[in-house]
Amino acid sequence: MNILLTVEELAKYLKIKPDTIYKKVRKGELPAIKLGKLVRFPKDLIDQWIIEQATKTMKEVKAARDAVEAKVEEAVSEVKKTAKAASKAVSEVPEVIEDVKNAPLKKKQETLTKGLKGLWKDFNTTTKAPRARVAKKKTQKKGRKVNGKAGAVRVAAAPETRAN
Repeated sequence: MNILLTVEELAKYLKIKPDTIYKKVRKGELPAIKLGKLVRFPKDLIDQWIIEQATKTMKEVKAARDAVEAKVEEAVSEVKKTAKAASKAVSEVPEVIEDVKNAPLKKKQETLTKGLKGLWKDFNTTTKAPRARVAKKKTQKKGRKVNGKAGAVRVAAAPETRAN
C-alpha cells in the first residue's frame, strides 16, 4: 500500500520542521511528488530514503574512521622510528664519553663537541627530522669576547681611563 504524506505529516514522521522539508524538496534531496501546488511524499520512498541516508552516514563514518586509523598508524610508525634512532644514539654515548676521557686535556672540549655533533648528525640522518637552525653570532659581554671557537673565551684588554 502506497501512502502519500503531507508536509506536516512528514515533518512529524521525521521529527523535523516543515520549513526544513520544503528546503530539502527545493534542493531535490527528498523524494516528492508535486500535484499542482501541493507536495506529497510516498511513504515507501521516504522509508527507502531514510535507509539510504543512514547507509551513507555509516559509510562516511567508516571512511573517517579508516582515515584516522591510517594517520594513527603513520604517527606510531614515526614514533617507533624516532625511538629506534634515539636508542641508537644513546647506545653510542658511552663511546663519546670514553673518547673525551682519553683525550689530552687541551683536546677534551674539541673531542666532546665533535662527538656530540656526530651523535646529532646520526640521529637526524636516521629520523630524517627537520633540523633546527641556530644562528651563530659573536657577542660581547663586559670585557669578554667569543672568538668563534666553541666555548673558547678570550679576555679583552680593559679600557684605559684618563685621570684629569
